Amino acid sequence: MSLSEGMTALCEEILRCKDARSQSVKMIRKEAAKLREDVTAMMSDLHSKTTSMAKERRDERRRSYKLLVKETHDLLKRFKKARNEIRREHSKTRNELLKAFDIWHSSFGQRLGAAAPKISAKEKVEEQYKEIVLSKAKPTVQEELFQAISQAKSFRDKILTALKSQKEGMTLEEISKVLGISEERVDRVIRRLVKREDIKKVGERYQVASS
Repeated sequence: MSLSEGMTALCEEILRCKDARSQSVKMIRKEAAKLREDVTAMMSDLHSKTTSMAKERRDERRRSYKLLVKETHDLLKRFKKARNEIRREHSKTRNELLKAFDIWHSSFGQRLGAAAPKISAKEKVEEQYKEIVLSKAKPTVQEELFQAISQAKSFRDKILTALKSQKEGMTLEEISKVLGISEERVDRVIRRLVKREDIKKVGERYQVASS
């Protein structure tokens, strides 16, 4: 091969390499553009889904809030209705008592010849009515105990409150029934209280330890 032929072959090889590199760069640019488009589409889809989910959650919170407001309004409405019915019932009972007393007084009061009361008839009936209402409203000893237990902050305080209400003490079963909790759980706490000498065991009963 002559020198001119060698130079020609070398130039042709250089041109082929240049064309190959150009094709490779074009392919890389094309793939990069496609990748950029895919990422953009993916991010757009993710943004759309996130926005949609946020809107659904916002709408759900608004529906829940509206439902809560409606239920609260209905509850207050029922409460006011029940309160008005109780007041009407109390007023009706009071009026019936007054009428009954007037009838009795007009029929028998003058015949008895008893000393005149220090207060008027209506005032006496009103006092009796108040006593009846207050006696009905006053909670029982058991209701007071349950109220005190429910107001206790900790499980330990609930047990001590229950025991303080019974001077003779309570058995494990009785404590469990009052608190509405299993005997196993009550027993675990009681063991700790006995160990700390907050309570003592007398036979089968537990009592609050004397301070």
